[in-house]
Amino acid sequence: MAGPPSRSTRPRQLRANAIAGPTRYHEGASRHEPREPASPLALPSWLASRFPKKAPGFWADRAFVHRLVQRREQRPFRGRNGPSPADLSDGELLSRLAGIQQARLDQLHAGDDEGAVKTLREIAILLRELVYRDRDTHIHGFATTLDGLADELSSLRRHAEALEPARETEGVLRGLVDRDRLPVLSELARNRFILATALSALGRDAEALEAVREAVALLRELVGHDRETHLPRLADGLIVLSTHRSQLGRPEEALEAAREAVALPRELVERDRKAFLPELSTGLARLGTALNDLDRPEEALGIFAENPRYLRELAGRPTAADRLPLATSLVAEGRTLARLGRHAEAVAAFHESLELVSRDLSGPHALPRAFAEPLLPEYRQACEAAHTVPDAALLARLDA
Repeated sequence: MAGPPSRSTRPRQLRANAIAGPTRYHEGASRHEPREPASPLALPSWLASRFPKKAPGFWADRAFVHRLVQRREQRPFRGRNGPSPADLSDGELLSRLAGIQQARLDQLHAGDDEGAVKTLREIAILLRELVYRDRDTHIHGFATTLDGLADELSSLRRHAEALEPARETEGVLRGLVDRDRLPVLSELARNRFILATALSALGRDAEALEAVREAVALLRELVGHDRETHLPRLADGLIVLSTHRSQLGRPEEALEAAREAVALPRELVERDRKAFLPELSTGLARLGTALNDLDRPEEALGIFAENPRYLRELAGRPTAADRLPLATSLVAEGRTLARLGRHAEAVAAFHESLELVSRDLSGPHALPRAFAEPLLPEYRQACEAAHTVPDAALLARLDA
């Protein structure tokens, strides 16, 4: 049985495949100088000049022309950086891939996020070439790399650039669903959330909501197969779904998703309290906000009052990441109390939140001062409404 075509025969096969379809010629020109393919195809000037004499029909294969253009765009691998990936053997490709992956780890360790993204693009180019040669072996790694690229571009607020790799990942994964359904569905759900983040940041909220809805549907299917593994992801996805529905002015639907986003973590907390308290807290915060959006502050207050009880367990830890949710929850509680005219209780909630900010202001685990800036006027207004004097020592620490 014949094996895969060797590297040396592949260019000849490509050329053979490209010889198909009629080609028109310049008057008086050599029969090997094509004028243009029968179906219109704009050829870059550099491409036509690089291959001035080709057999009839050479330019008729659009896929081959597109591949040549792709190679031209792979500039990082040309010139001083070495040959194009298409000119390397499989072993050379894998060796270069390992080297670039190590360089990326070094960039991430050094905090060079922009450099790490650029390196990830180079990794994707190498993997694209490997997929071209051996699809079954490398296609999953290629899809994961593209999805990671989209995610990192979004984290750098380069959302428009993130759309292309996210869309390409989607296409690759949909083609693999029938072959290995459950693992691919998990990757596809992640891809939908990454795409939704970019779309939402670009103001395309309706498209973002559709992507999140599909992700949640995929996670529900996965939960049916492996509840323990995927239930936390479904809870997180429902919070995202509720948020997107609120942004599109669908408060009732947002509330429905938020209620489910609280019910699931309650089940998880019974299993492992420390691990899943953050998920429950986030769900409660979203539920309280959804109730406020529907002008139901009394119900929202009950949720906001419950949340700090859980968050104080986390706030005992030293990091700012553990204290910030409690500070945020106390602000939401204070605002709801003020809305209900319970100003003295609002003062207490605002004060505790500001105390969390003022603690260890210059240390490595300090909360950002910017968190307190919009809160200070609300604290002073609540003190005035409650006929209470603001805490001068607290304000002095924050102003220092």
